Amino acid sequence: MLKNILIALSILSILSYSIYKWIASLPKVEFDESVEVNWRSGEKLFWGKGRCSVCHRIGERGYALRGPNLGQSKDGPILSLRARERAWQLGLASSTEYLVQTIAEPGAFVVPGYNNEMPEVFKAPIFLTPAEIKAVVLYLKSLAGDTTFVEIRLPQELLASYQAEKKPHDEISGDSTAGRLLFFDLVGPAACAACHTGLNSAGKVEGSTIGPDLTAIAGFRTPEYILRKIINPDFNIVSGYTEVVIRTKGGRFLVGVIKEENKDNLQLIERNENLILVSKKDIHSRMPQKLSSMPSNYSDLLTQKQLDDLLAYLVTLKEN
Repeated sequence: MLKNILIALSILSILSYSIYKWIASLPKVEFDESVEVNWRSGEKLFWGKGRCSVCHRIGERGYALRGPNLGQSKDGPILSLRARERAWQLGLASSTEYLVQTIAEPGAFVVPGYNNEMPEVFKAPIFLTPAEIKAVVLYLKSLAGDTTFVEIRLPQELLASYQAEKKPHDEISGDSTAGRLLFFDLVGPAACAACHTGLNSAGKVEGSTIGPDLTAIAGFRTPEYILRKIINPDFNIVSGYTEVVIRTKGGRFLVGVIKEENKDNLQLIERNENLILVSKKDIHSRMPQKLSSMPSNYSDLLTQKQLDDLLAYLVTLKEN
């Protein structure tokens, strides 16, 4: 009997030690909880580190087109009110749970008229901490005047994915100065500034507004994503920049990107940056294009060095 007990204790000891070694080998995730979890902190994060304002406006505040306006707008009532209805539609317990889900799983509910392109803000390159995510949720709830503190539980999947220590990407071998020259050279093989804005050598915004603003692209997109967009522009076309073909009742065809639209008119910007005001009563049909207007043959137009140089420049664009 004693012998059996000793054998059992020995096995238990070995198992305990093995479990201890396994736990010790797991990567340590240290959450930076120094931020105050309140709506005021969330407001600063929304308009700053979180890069939310790159894609979203709130009412008349901001200028982004990529994502829906989170205030009272043509996209609907203010977000915190929309969240109640969507929580009910998705069978979620509360509007708070819906807001958390939109951050934890950006593709779970995509607003009609927009693309599934929201980055996971708890991953590179944004890296919001769990405390910061909670603060942003409280700010979004406050938009309808609800500033009371509520306990927010984040999904375990999000917590597991979060990495407090930012792991550097593979070294980018390109020359950022050469990449900047390539970006702004309108007669060169890239000519990016013909459609996009970037930061020139003086740090000033320069370029065209036909395509998405790239002055802070590396602040919310990884180098891998940026390179993929250069080589395959049809991947994940940015919301608000889909080209449309409009046929007027007079038989005229107009091609461009809709910049503004109301119930009576729309503003169309053509590829030559000519802005046209079109009355909706004069439109016979309009057809959004499935392919990007950006050239899809940059892998042929640019050498490997030029691609490396262009990427090296684009990853420097992190601040608005």
